[in-house]
Amino acid sequence: MARKKITTLAYRAIRIEGGLIPADELARLTTLAEPASTEQTEAQYRISKGLKLRDEIGRDFKIALSLWNDFKALRRRTDVNAHDVTVRELLLPLMREVLHFSDIGRCAAIEKNDHSYAIGHAAESGCVPMLFAAHDQPLDTAAERFGETNPDTGKVRRRSPYMLAQEAVNASDASLWAIVTNGLTLRILRDNPSLTRPAYIEVDLEALFTEELHPDFTAFWLLAHASRFSSPRVSRPIACGNAGEQRAKLRASPCEPTCAFRWPMLCVLLEPASSRIPLTVSYGRPCNEWTGRMVPWVARHSLKNCSAWSIGSFFLSTVEDRTDQTSGRRLIFTPDAPPEVQQRYLSGYSMTWLRERACAAQPARPARRPVAGARHHLRLIGKG
Repeated sequence: MARKKITTLAYRAIRIEGGLIPADELARLTTLAEPASTEQTEAQYRISKGLKLRDEIGRDFKIALSLWNDFKALRRRTDVNAHDVTVRELLLPLMREVLHFSDIGRCAAIEKNDHSYAIGHAAESGCVPMLFAAHDQPLDTAAERFGETNPDTGKVRRRSPYMLAQEAVNASDASLWAIVTNGLTLRILRDNPSLTRPAYIEVDLEALFTEELHPDFTAFWLLAHASRFSSPRVSRPIACGNAGEQRAKLRASPCEPTCAFRWPMLCVLLEPASSRIPLTVSYGRPCNEWTGRMVPWVARHSLKNCSAWSIGSFFLSTVEDRTDQTSGRRLIFTPDAPPEVQQRYLSGYSMTWLRERACAAQPARPARRPVAGARHHLRLIGKG
């Protein structure tokens, strides 16, 4: 039996929570293994002609170390406001001069469904909310500063900086990513309607700068550079990895069947929810709110365990069987899906077809004969 390849995270100051990106994908993106395919060339990082990416990273690392050393001295003082010092002396210069969010500034609170999210700062034309906390404020500890006042009772619902940032990016129609940091720890968050399990990339800034971990800083810079957030509502290579490539392939070639089962579910996780009812398997477009809340749980588990496969199969089978009562159109497809694409999926890659194959009796197979039938077909589709 072939031994399964296991990739461990090679960075001491970077942690992945909730399976936002696989460890092997993080390694591929942060080592510049395929810069052209992952949109990581000098031009795509907005680096002037004639300059090299590694040189720019080295320059920014020296700037970051200088900022950290100045902040470390101020951090010990008790006669200054901790929040103001953290934001003014470290976080704003770090975002502008090191990660190159040149237009970062104050922003109005995000308003959605009678709720207010006072995020504080934003960059990239307001598309990247940024929440800055004081260095003595843990990201997961609730505080009134980040809470919301109930207009009826006048009471404040306390929130942690992390929870406020996550709720804000979920509520914002213009944002897909958010950053929350207290100067010691930084987290990159993604629009995630399902809050049953946190999902983010965390960087230990204190360890990174104190121990001068240049490889970790390189990975952090490649992931958190402003260019990675430049397109609103579009997933850059920061945290979508292979799923981003597969989604691009699905959009470019709706007839391509290699990812017809597994990747459409992952696309639901990587695309924001919308008000559209159909879940488009062949195009990888977003689904409506109730599917957006169900499928991320399946996708976060990468469909590798039995429970995820079972729930994903049940969900897809249910959607395939639903039809519009007025037009009779299957809700699995968008209205503009070509008939030939629909037929190709239904006759060769749908759960309905797999169900019919599974019902057929399988003859006894001799020893060492390759696995055949619906089970093998399902595995092939699942591998993408």
